[in-house]
Amino acid sequence: MYTLIFVTLFSTEFYINSQDDCLDTLCSESRQCLFVKGAGGCRVDAPTCHKSLACKYFGHCTTSADGEVCLATTAKDCAASKRCKSEGICAFVPPETPGESGECIPKDNRVCRKSPTCKKYGRCTHTFLGCSLTSSADCRHTSGCSGKKDCDYFVRRGFTGVPKCENFKKIKKSMDEEELKDICQESHVCDDFGQCHFDGKGCGSKRPEQTCKTFAPVVVKAVTASSTHKPGAGYTFEAGALTDNDPKTSWQPHPEFDGGVGEWLRFELEGPTEIVRVHIRNGFQHKDAKFGDLFKANNRIELLALWRGKADEFSRWYDEDTRETVTPNWFATNIDYSKAKEQVIDLPYTTLSTIILQIGAVEHGRLWNDLAISDIRFERCAD
Repeated sequence: MYTLIFVTLFSTEFYINSQDDCLDTLCSESRQCLFVKGAGGCRVDAPTCHKSLACKYFGHCTTSADGEVCLATTAKDCAASKRCKSEGICAFVPPETPGESGECIPKDNRVCRKSPTCKKYGRCTHTFLGCSLTSSADCRHTSGCSGKKDCDYFVRRGFTGVPKCENFKKIKKSMDEEELKDICQESHVCDDFGQCHFDGKGCGSKRPEQTCKTFAPVVVKAVTASSTHKPGAGYTFEAGALTDNDPKTSWQPHPEFDGGVGEWLRFELEGPTEIVRVHIRNGFQHKDAKFGDLFKANNRIELLALWRGKADEFSRWYDEDTRETVTPNWFATNIDYSKAKEQVIDLPYTTLSTIILQIGAVEHGRLWNDLAISDIRFERCAD
């Protein structure tokens, strides 16, 4: 017995003592194929990283300083990856901690919409998760739906839990109304966007019994934001601009790489109020004498999420570590970013004292990577 214990304790120390030992043990899995005498065993080198699957698919092509792993450290690493060519995941985000790997992500919606995964799977919206399938609007960009004015593709989770696009007309022909209600409850649009109720045409956010004939404005006492852009070119960008009903002013968050994705807004109300819809002037809806039309010059919201829980229990719409959507208590909806106009969005009837909104995705501007929103106002039922 003592001999066996002796071998177990010391076999690792004497086993890795040559280049052949590295090739036989760690090379195929960890890519640590180079034996470095005195460095404690096997390490990765530049040629090994460049030949690895991590480099080919994810852009992890550069050797770390300690020689233990392959990292993505430059935009060149991301641009050389297979996911850049197939999914448009070509932009590089530097790591927060020196020595760690950076991250490859899509540049913007235009890249996502040109990618093969958009046409094939509907992953057409640039979000914090990469090119993502976020709604039926994404399904309309797929090869089976492209060019059709009344394409009614429907987003439902498959058996694997992955969202997919399906033709809703075909689904309706094979199911009765009760089955369709169950489909909506189990769908991706219910899980991630709060659209859980069959309305006769598809899955929506509002129950059939929720109707409102006349509306009244909701009084907002104060509005705060996750960050604010510093003043410039004669403009200020405070959160208070959102409630002044003036399209010549706008809130803009501090410029970050994601162009506003993940930023949040908090509206304090006079008391508990049932919110039924929101009016939004997306983008900076103003024409400047020097810069021209500022609407498309800045980023605009494409995906907006509403927190439906208690304000003191607020959690971000996505987990920054796992990059996964946090679905409970969130309702998300697509916002039109194509025209400078006021648009009305129906919300699931929710009683709130504090309204919290978070930006899920943006359409990028032609001049600046700064998100802009001119106005937001909420309404309740008056009858």
